[in-house]
Amino acid sequence: EDTAYWVCAYANDQHDLGAELSEDPTQTSFFRAMTSQTCQGVLLILNGATESYEAAMPFRRIWCVFEMHLALSPTASSKNLLLDIATWQAGADSVEGVAQLLTHGLTESEHEDEKIQPGFGWEAKMARETDFNVDVLQAGVRLKVEDADASQECDRTHILNAIAKQDLDSRPLAAHESYDFINDTMRGLFAVAAWPQAVRQNK
Repeated sequence: EDTAYWVCAYANDQHDLGAELSEDPTQTSFFRAMTSQTCQGVLLILNGATESYEAAMPFRRIWCVFEMHLALSPTASSKNLLLDIATWQAGADSVEGVAQLLTHGLTESEHEDEKIQPGFGWEAKMARETDFNVDVLQAGVRLKVEDADASQECDRTHILNAIAKQDLDSRPLAAHESYDFINDTMRGLFAVAAWPQAVRQNK
């Protein structure tokens, strides 16, 4: 109830995005919001697969990649940000369903469980995350940030170069250790979350 969220679709004027964006990604409202002293972390919301869309479409968007870069790389944001990942698991009738959440550590209630009995909080976290949307998990372990797209190709160029610390207008590198860091970190998060389901299914 007392947590504030910065949502770009609401915080930026969608009728005049040029006033909000810059050729330099570190001069944008995205960067200012995430590097502000009050920012504690990022909530990454990922869609499940549908007939029209593949799972985890934000992985295909370069601005979302930039936000993941800031969340995961302390040198990029000058702080350690939390990264929680949310999705939706539809019910059998495709209407009823449940929100699902992978968290960076324990939730408040799980912290309370951990105080009561060491290990209880972590067991609760594992139980909460054990049935996370499989389509999203699979998309996560295949993540390649260098393949992300943008509505404007110049945005893709500038963001990939900012991540790789190259001249913003140079041709983006096909591979870079900073891309690998994001890919490996995110794939690891999803692999850990997928492990309990894989064990149950003998995969």
